[in-house]
Formats: sequence, C-alpha cells, structure tokens
Amino acid sequence: GRGLLGVRVAARGGGSMTQKRGNALLAELMVVALFFALAAMVLAQVFAAADEQSRRAEALDEALAAGQELQEQLAGRDDPAAFLAERGYALSDAWTKDFGAFSLRVELTEEPHASGVLRAGSILAECGDETLLELPFADYLAQEVTP
Repeated sequence: GRGLLGVRVAARGGGSMTQKRGNALLAELMVVALFFALAAMVLAQVFAAADEQSRRAEALDEALAAGQELQEQLAGRDDPAAFLAERGYALSDAWTKDFGAFSLRVELTEEPHASGVLRAGSILAECGDETLLELPFADYLAQEVTP
C-alpha cells in the first residue's frame, strides 16, 4: 500500500497491515510538523529583522528632522554655544544631546577674518557606535569693516 506522501509501505511479518499504515502515517505527520516548525522559525527571524529595519528607519527619520531643525536654528546665531546649552546640549569634546533612539552631536569651528567670522561644523546623528547621518553646515557672520 501507499501512505499520504506516496511512500510505499510494505507489510513485513510480525504486525498487522493496519498497524504498519498507522506507523507510516505517524512518520509522515512528524515530517510535515517538522517542516512547518522550520518554516515558522525562518519566518520569525524574517519578521524580527524587518522590525529592526523599521525601527532603524524611524530613528533615521527622526534624527534627520531634528538635525535639520537644529541646523536652521543655528544659522546666524551670535553665540551658538549658549543656544546649544539652553537647549540641553552638554559640552564634552563636542555638544551632545541624547534623544533616546539616537543622539545628536554638534561640532563647531570658528575662523575669524577681518570682515567677519566663518563658522563651520557638522551635526552628527549617532545610534550607539554607528553614525546614522552627518549634516555639514557653514555660516558667515559679516562684521562692519572700519577703514
């Protein structure tokens, strides 16, 4: 006779044909259950990876919005350090602030010239040790030139 998957089941001495068919059916059901368990495990890993990618994309979107807003707010400021301190940024090697899913780090440099100050820098969004994005900026603050 044949089982569910088309496997030929031959009767050997010592047992009834019904018992051997039952054993073959049980073996086939175990193979099917194993297949579904493996498929479920693979799908769980796929969904976990998709969830992680979704969280990373959301953090990147939020970091980009916060970085662009800060970039606009820093433009033309006379004292960017005071502005950053008022907004809760802390100064260590750069101005940093933690937003939960990411942190923003602001690096500033100023280069004085006879006719003004060139302020340049970058805003970095970081998640752990990974840099999500970098927004460079430059701003020239003109001063009156006395002859």
